[in-house]
Amino acid sequence: MHLFFIDESGTAPPPDKINMKHFVLSGIIIPSGVWHQVKKDFDGIKEKHNVTGEIKWRFFSPNNNDAENSFKHLDFPARCELRNAILHLVNRFKSIRIINTFSDIQFAYSKNYINNQDDLYWFCYKALIERYQYYLQDKTRDTGQQINGLVICDHRERSQDRRLRLLHHGMVENSRFCHSNYGNLIETVFFAPSELSLGIQLADIIAGSFFRKIEKDDSRCYDIIESSVRKSETGQMEGYGIVKVPKG
Repeated sequence: MHLFFIDESGTAPPPDKINMKHFVLSGIIIPSGVWHQVKKDFDGIKEKHNVTGEIKWRFFSPNNNDAENSFKHLDFPARCELRNAILHLVNRFKSIRIINTFSDIQFAYSKNYINNQDDLYWFCYKALIERYQYYLQDKTRDTGQQINGLVICDHRERSQDRRLRLLHHGMVENSRFCHSNYGNLIETVFFAPSELSLGIQLADIIAGSFFRKIEKDDSRCYDIIESSVRKSETGQMEGYGIVKVPKG
């Protein structure tokens, strides 16, 4: 079983309040067989830095001293050390894979089928799930046995979660919504509060690292985990582990 945890970088903006160039939705695939070791190592990093609460990308900012910031006691160099240790943890497990989708927001809203924040999220999500299914198909072919997976997303507003669940169900169950066979997916999409999910917290850090790369042209964090991005047999990332939605 492979677990696919998904989170976004920031919040998708509405068409009339675009405050950034890109929207990013990232996913991390963790095989169930290594999940407990990942959790153990993750907890060890937190213990070393005397962190007991949730890890969030925005908390790493040197100016973030929010009440819920579980490592506001750390100075900026220590926050960077904590962040990099977690990124190196992801990279250390060779069976972990990363898939990123992103949109040029202005270009996306120029399309007549992307009209609001939910549409922007949905089309990035759909591209993620398609690549996850392809990944599971590749694993099934390589191992000679059926490899299945679950999808776990960060919990958002109840109405947003409900809409995504219905769209996901329609995509998987009704072929007119897609061009893929989703036979390796188990059940529907599940939602988890980020503060209780190791996988969602890792997906949040990955999304933040990728957003920083394409929005600010700063790839220092992303470079640490780049080797974990899903690739083709020839090493191509575009269309495999990095997908632009819509194209163009």
